[in-house]
Amino acid sequence: MTSYDDLDDELQQLKEALLHPGNLPDSSTCKESLKLGTQSLQESIKILENFCSDFRSKCRVSMSKATASHNKAQAALIEQDMASVFQHSIDKQVHIRLVDALKARIEQVEATKASLEQRLAKLETLLKYF
Repeated sequence: MTSYDDLDDELQQLKEALLHPGNLPDSSTCKESLKLGTQSLQESIKILENFCSDFRSKCRVSMSKATASHNKAQAALIEQDMASVFQHSIDKQVHIRLVDALKARIEQVEATKASLEQRLAKLETLLKYF
């Protein structure tokens, strides 16, 4: 997978080529570079989509566990088993905090994915000119 630095270098080279046409590489080199850049961005976007999917799945599991812990705490309260009430309440809070952390991470990953999708659209637009 191509790193972001490699993509930035390629974009910088294309920018220089456009600003200084005397140093312009042949169009097939530019086109190949753009194709590689778009493929790399597409791969990165797919990876980020998979991360989001995994995070959402873990979020659902933790919410289910939080609900189960809440129900167990309620049942323990009825039985007046305070040790179990305490334990299940802690479990519930841990899962709720995990869900909150996962939701924050999902937002970050989705923002990064949106940024990459914008860059991909720009590269695809450039590719049309070759």
